Amino acid sequence: MSRLFWALLFFPVISYADLDFEQLGKLAKTPPSFTGNFIQEKYFKTLDATLISSGTLRYQHDEALYWQTLEPIQNELMMTTEGVINRQGQQEFVHSEINSSPAIKIINEIFFAVLTTEWQKLATFFKLSGQLNGQIWSAELVPSNQDISQFIAKITLQGSPQLNEIVLYEFNGNKTIIHFDNLKAL
Repeated sequence: MSRLFWALLFFPVISYADLDFEQLGKLAKTPPSFTGNFIQEKYFKTLDATLISSGTLRYQHDEALYWQTLEPIQNELMMTTEGVINRQGQQEFVHSEINSSPAIKIINEIFFAVLTTEWQKLATFFKLSGQLNGQIWSAELVPSNQDISQFIAKITLQGSPQLNEIVLYEFNGNKTIIHFDNLKAL
């Protein structure tokens, strides 16, 4: 009996709490501009295969996100408030203006909001459940918008206090995991 008492007494206590958008906003901190590295794992259900890529990113609040894949193939994605450009070398694969499609506008808004943990904007598209475990926060976003729910099953985010990981679950069984490293405010 006394061993059990001492084991419980010195067993580490883990703080655990449910969070809402407002509470997460106080915990998750994103600087207005930053740079960093990423590793992305894209799982394709039909192939039962995972493609791993890595590179750098640079973000400027309300302006642009530069996502440069360095491995295994060099590719550049630039998302701005005006549109999306994807190119490899000098060849452009995608050049879409935000106003050309409501879907592109929503995807752009969601991606920026997820990357920068803009919880109030995410609240317009998703239901949130969040948790705090010690210093690590996590959030699960489930689409509340019919159009989004056709493509996205859910998104999970994790950070301490800055965003460290995004997992995007698609309805077709595909999954994208993005790990962030060496994030620095500019």
